[in-house]
Amino acid sequence: ANAVPLMTAIPTTAGTGSEGGKSAVITDPSGKKFVFGNPVFFPRLVGLIPSFTEKMPPSLTAGTGVDALFHLLEAYFVTDAAVLADGLDAAGTLRCDSFALSGTKLVSQWLPVAYRDGRNLEARLHMQIAALYGAKAFRKGDLGGVHACAHAMGAYYHLHHGTAIARMAVPVLTWNERWAHDHPDLPTAVDLKKKLNAVVSIFNEAGVKGNTVAAVIRAFLDQLGLTVGLKGLNATQKDIQILAEMASMDGCQTNPVKLEKDHYTQIFVSSL
Repeated sequence: ANAVPLMTAIPTTAGTGSEGGKSAVITDPSGKKFVFGNPVFFPRLVGLIPSFTEKMPPSLTAGTGVDALFHLLEAYFVTDAAVLADGLDAAGTLRCDSFALSGTKLVSQWLPVAYRDGRNLEARLHMQIAALYGAKAFRKGDLGGVHACAHAMGAYYHLHHGTAIARMAVPVLTWNERWAHDHPDLPTAVDLKKKLNAVVSIFNEAGVKGNTVAAVIRAFLDQLGLTVGLKGLNATQKDIQILAEMASMDGCQTNPVKLEKDHYTQIFVSSL
């Protein structure tokens, strides 16, 4: 086989983090997305040039930024014992979790700034770094229910990916938090609750009020003018069944709480 040519990646948004990953996405004629990847796709050189993202409008800044945020958060919440984390950092934290926490702090502090003032190149650079951290963080395993629901909604309603994530973030996080609360003796639930509390603290330190992850994320999304739930889509029960089926068949199934089709149905119903 021919060698892959030297590839340099310079992102023009701050969300997907593909400049730090080995995967790509293709969409079939029906709108369904497929992910494929290979280590040979890793760029050899990455250039983060904040001025390249300066002209993103606020709506795109918010949507791509929320995508970066949920790469970070969903990677952090993975509790599977088979995750592919790659050792410890200087503080003894798994490196992928360290990327996730550091990136989440950046997003909590700088995404609202970039949203309000696109010409703030310091905010733009911090968001590019956060997006890159997101790509590094989910090398740990994969993503969870928020992305599974967002992929389904993006294909079905032709929504921007970050907008779809914003719509489904709170319903899925609420489900995960309730599960952790209802299973206090399970090691997985104990681990998840610690991680949820760590994220609440990060957003509280950034001035976002709330006592739960669902609450702080809702407040954060409100700052960015993003819609939560299925509001305005005129979703029917038939639509919800289709969305739940699509989400249950999605490749992002390392949610800390295992989700089946009936769980996704309940999550979509709760978002009406």
